[in-house]
Amino acid sequence: MNPSKQAKTRDIAEAAGVSTATVSRVFSRHPYVSEEIRQKVLEIARKLHYAPTITSSRYLIGVMMRSIDEGILFNPYHNQLLHHVSQELFRRGFNIRIFGENQLPYLHKHSFAGVILTDSTVAEEIRESGIPVLLVNRVIPGMHSIVTDHREGIALAVRHLLENGHRRIGLLRLTDNWGSNERESGFRSALKQMGVEPDSSLIIQYKEADDPVRIVQQLWKFRPTAVIAEGETVGVPLNYAFYRLGIKVPEELSVITFEDPMNSQYMTPPQTTVFQNFAVLGQAVAETIADLCASEFRWPKVPECRVLNCSQLIERKSVRNIRSGVLADKGKS
Repeated sequence: MNPSKQAKTRDIAEAAGVSTATVSRVFSRHPYVSEEIRQKVLEIARKLHYAPTITSSRYLIGVMMRSIDEGILFNPYHNQLLHHVSQELFRRGFNIRIFGENQLPYLHKHSFAGVILTDSTVAEEIRESGIPVLLVNRVIPGMHSIVTDHREGIALAVRHLLENGHRRIGLLRLTDNWGSNERESGFRSALKQMGVEPDSSLIIQYKEADDPVRIVQQLWKFRPTAVIAEGETVGVPLNYAFYRLGIKVPEELSVITFEDPMNSQYMTPPQTTVFQNFAVLGQAVAETIADLCASEFRWPKVPECRVLNCSQLIERKSVRNIRSGVLADKGKS
């Protein structure tokens, strides 16, 4: 074969001594192909520098979340991530299927080119099935993942508060969450870099189902001047708790929310927030899962963990400069 000519499916089939249908089954991960034939076809594909055409009818990407019954699709984080991931995958010729971890048998009944996971509880089980897996904002050693630089993201919030005179800064963080652990580490590091010793009494862990009034009460008894609250839907319950407890924002407490871009702008007052650039994150996720699906016959392989610096601080009206007594933010709403 002329090396300058791009290899086609029939070239692979002739060299392997199989039909073009068998070659197609290998590249679409069809279960009814022997391992010997599969490896032979892939080896010839590598030698001929063949890259299969990815079509929507042949390549299907699964997007697995926590139980769909939990209303996960109403979560603004997942909504925006899905929007940008699906746009880029559709552009590349992929179809996607969204399902919850409680629908795991569905995965085994269908042929998926790869799976995107936004949670990690079933990651090992899926990997054992041989399907390429990509974790988003979760890390498991030995598995491919795309993560936002959560430490730098929360450092943006810490520096903003320190610049406005705050030293007693609280952190409301989720429990048992890799991203939350990263943010707490970044929170502590950013304070220390500015000569402020973190106060563990101002770091409160909570679960999404916890009573927000009780959580804020627990923090408020230590009288912070500011708080950073993380969680994709934290803005509304936090605002409710401040109202119930009579805490005035930002006169008595400055507030920065983390990753609640949709709700935070409609709070009273509009909340300063740190958010991930979902367009950047979504494109990176789509690119990486596409490369993972082709990694058996395309080089180089995808790195195990890719860290994106795609967070930014949006200033609104929930932070007060405690030295001057005026709003620190730019007044955006």
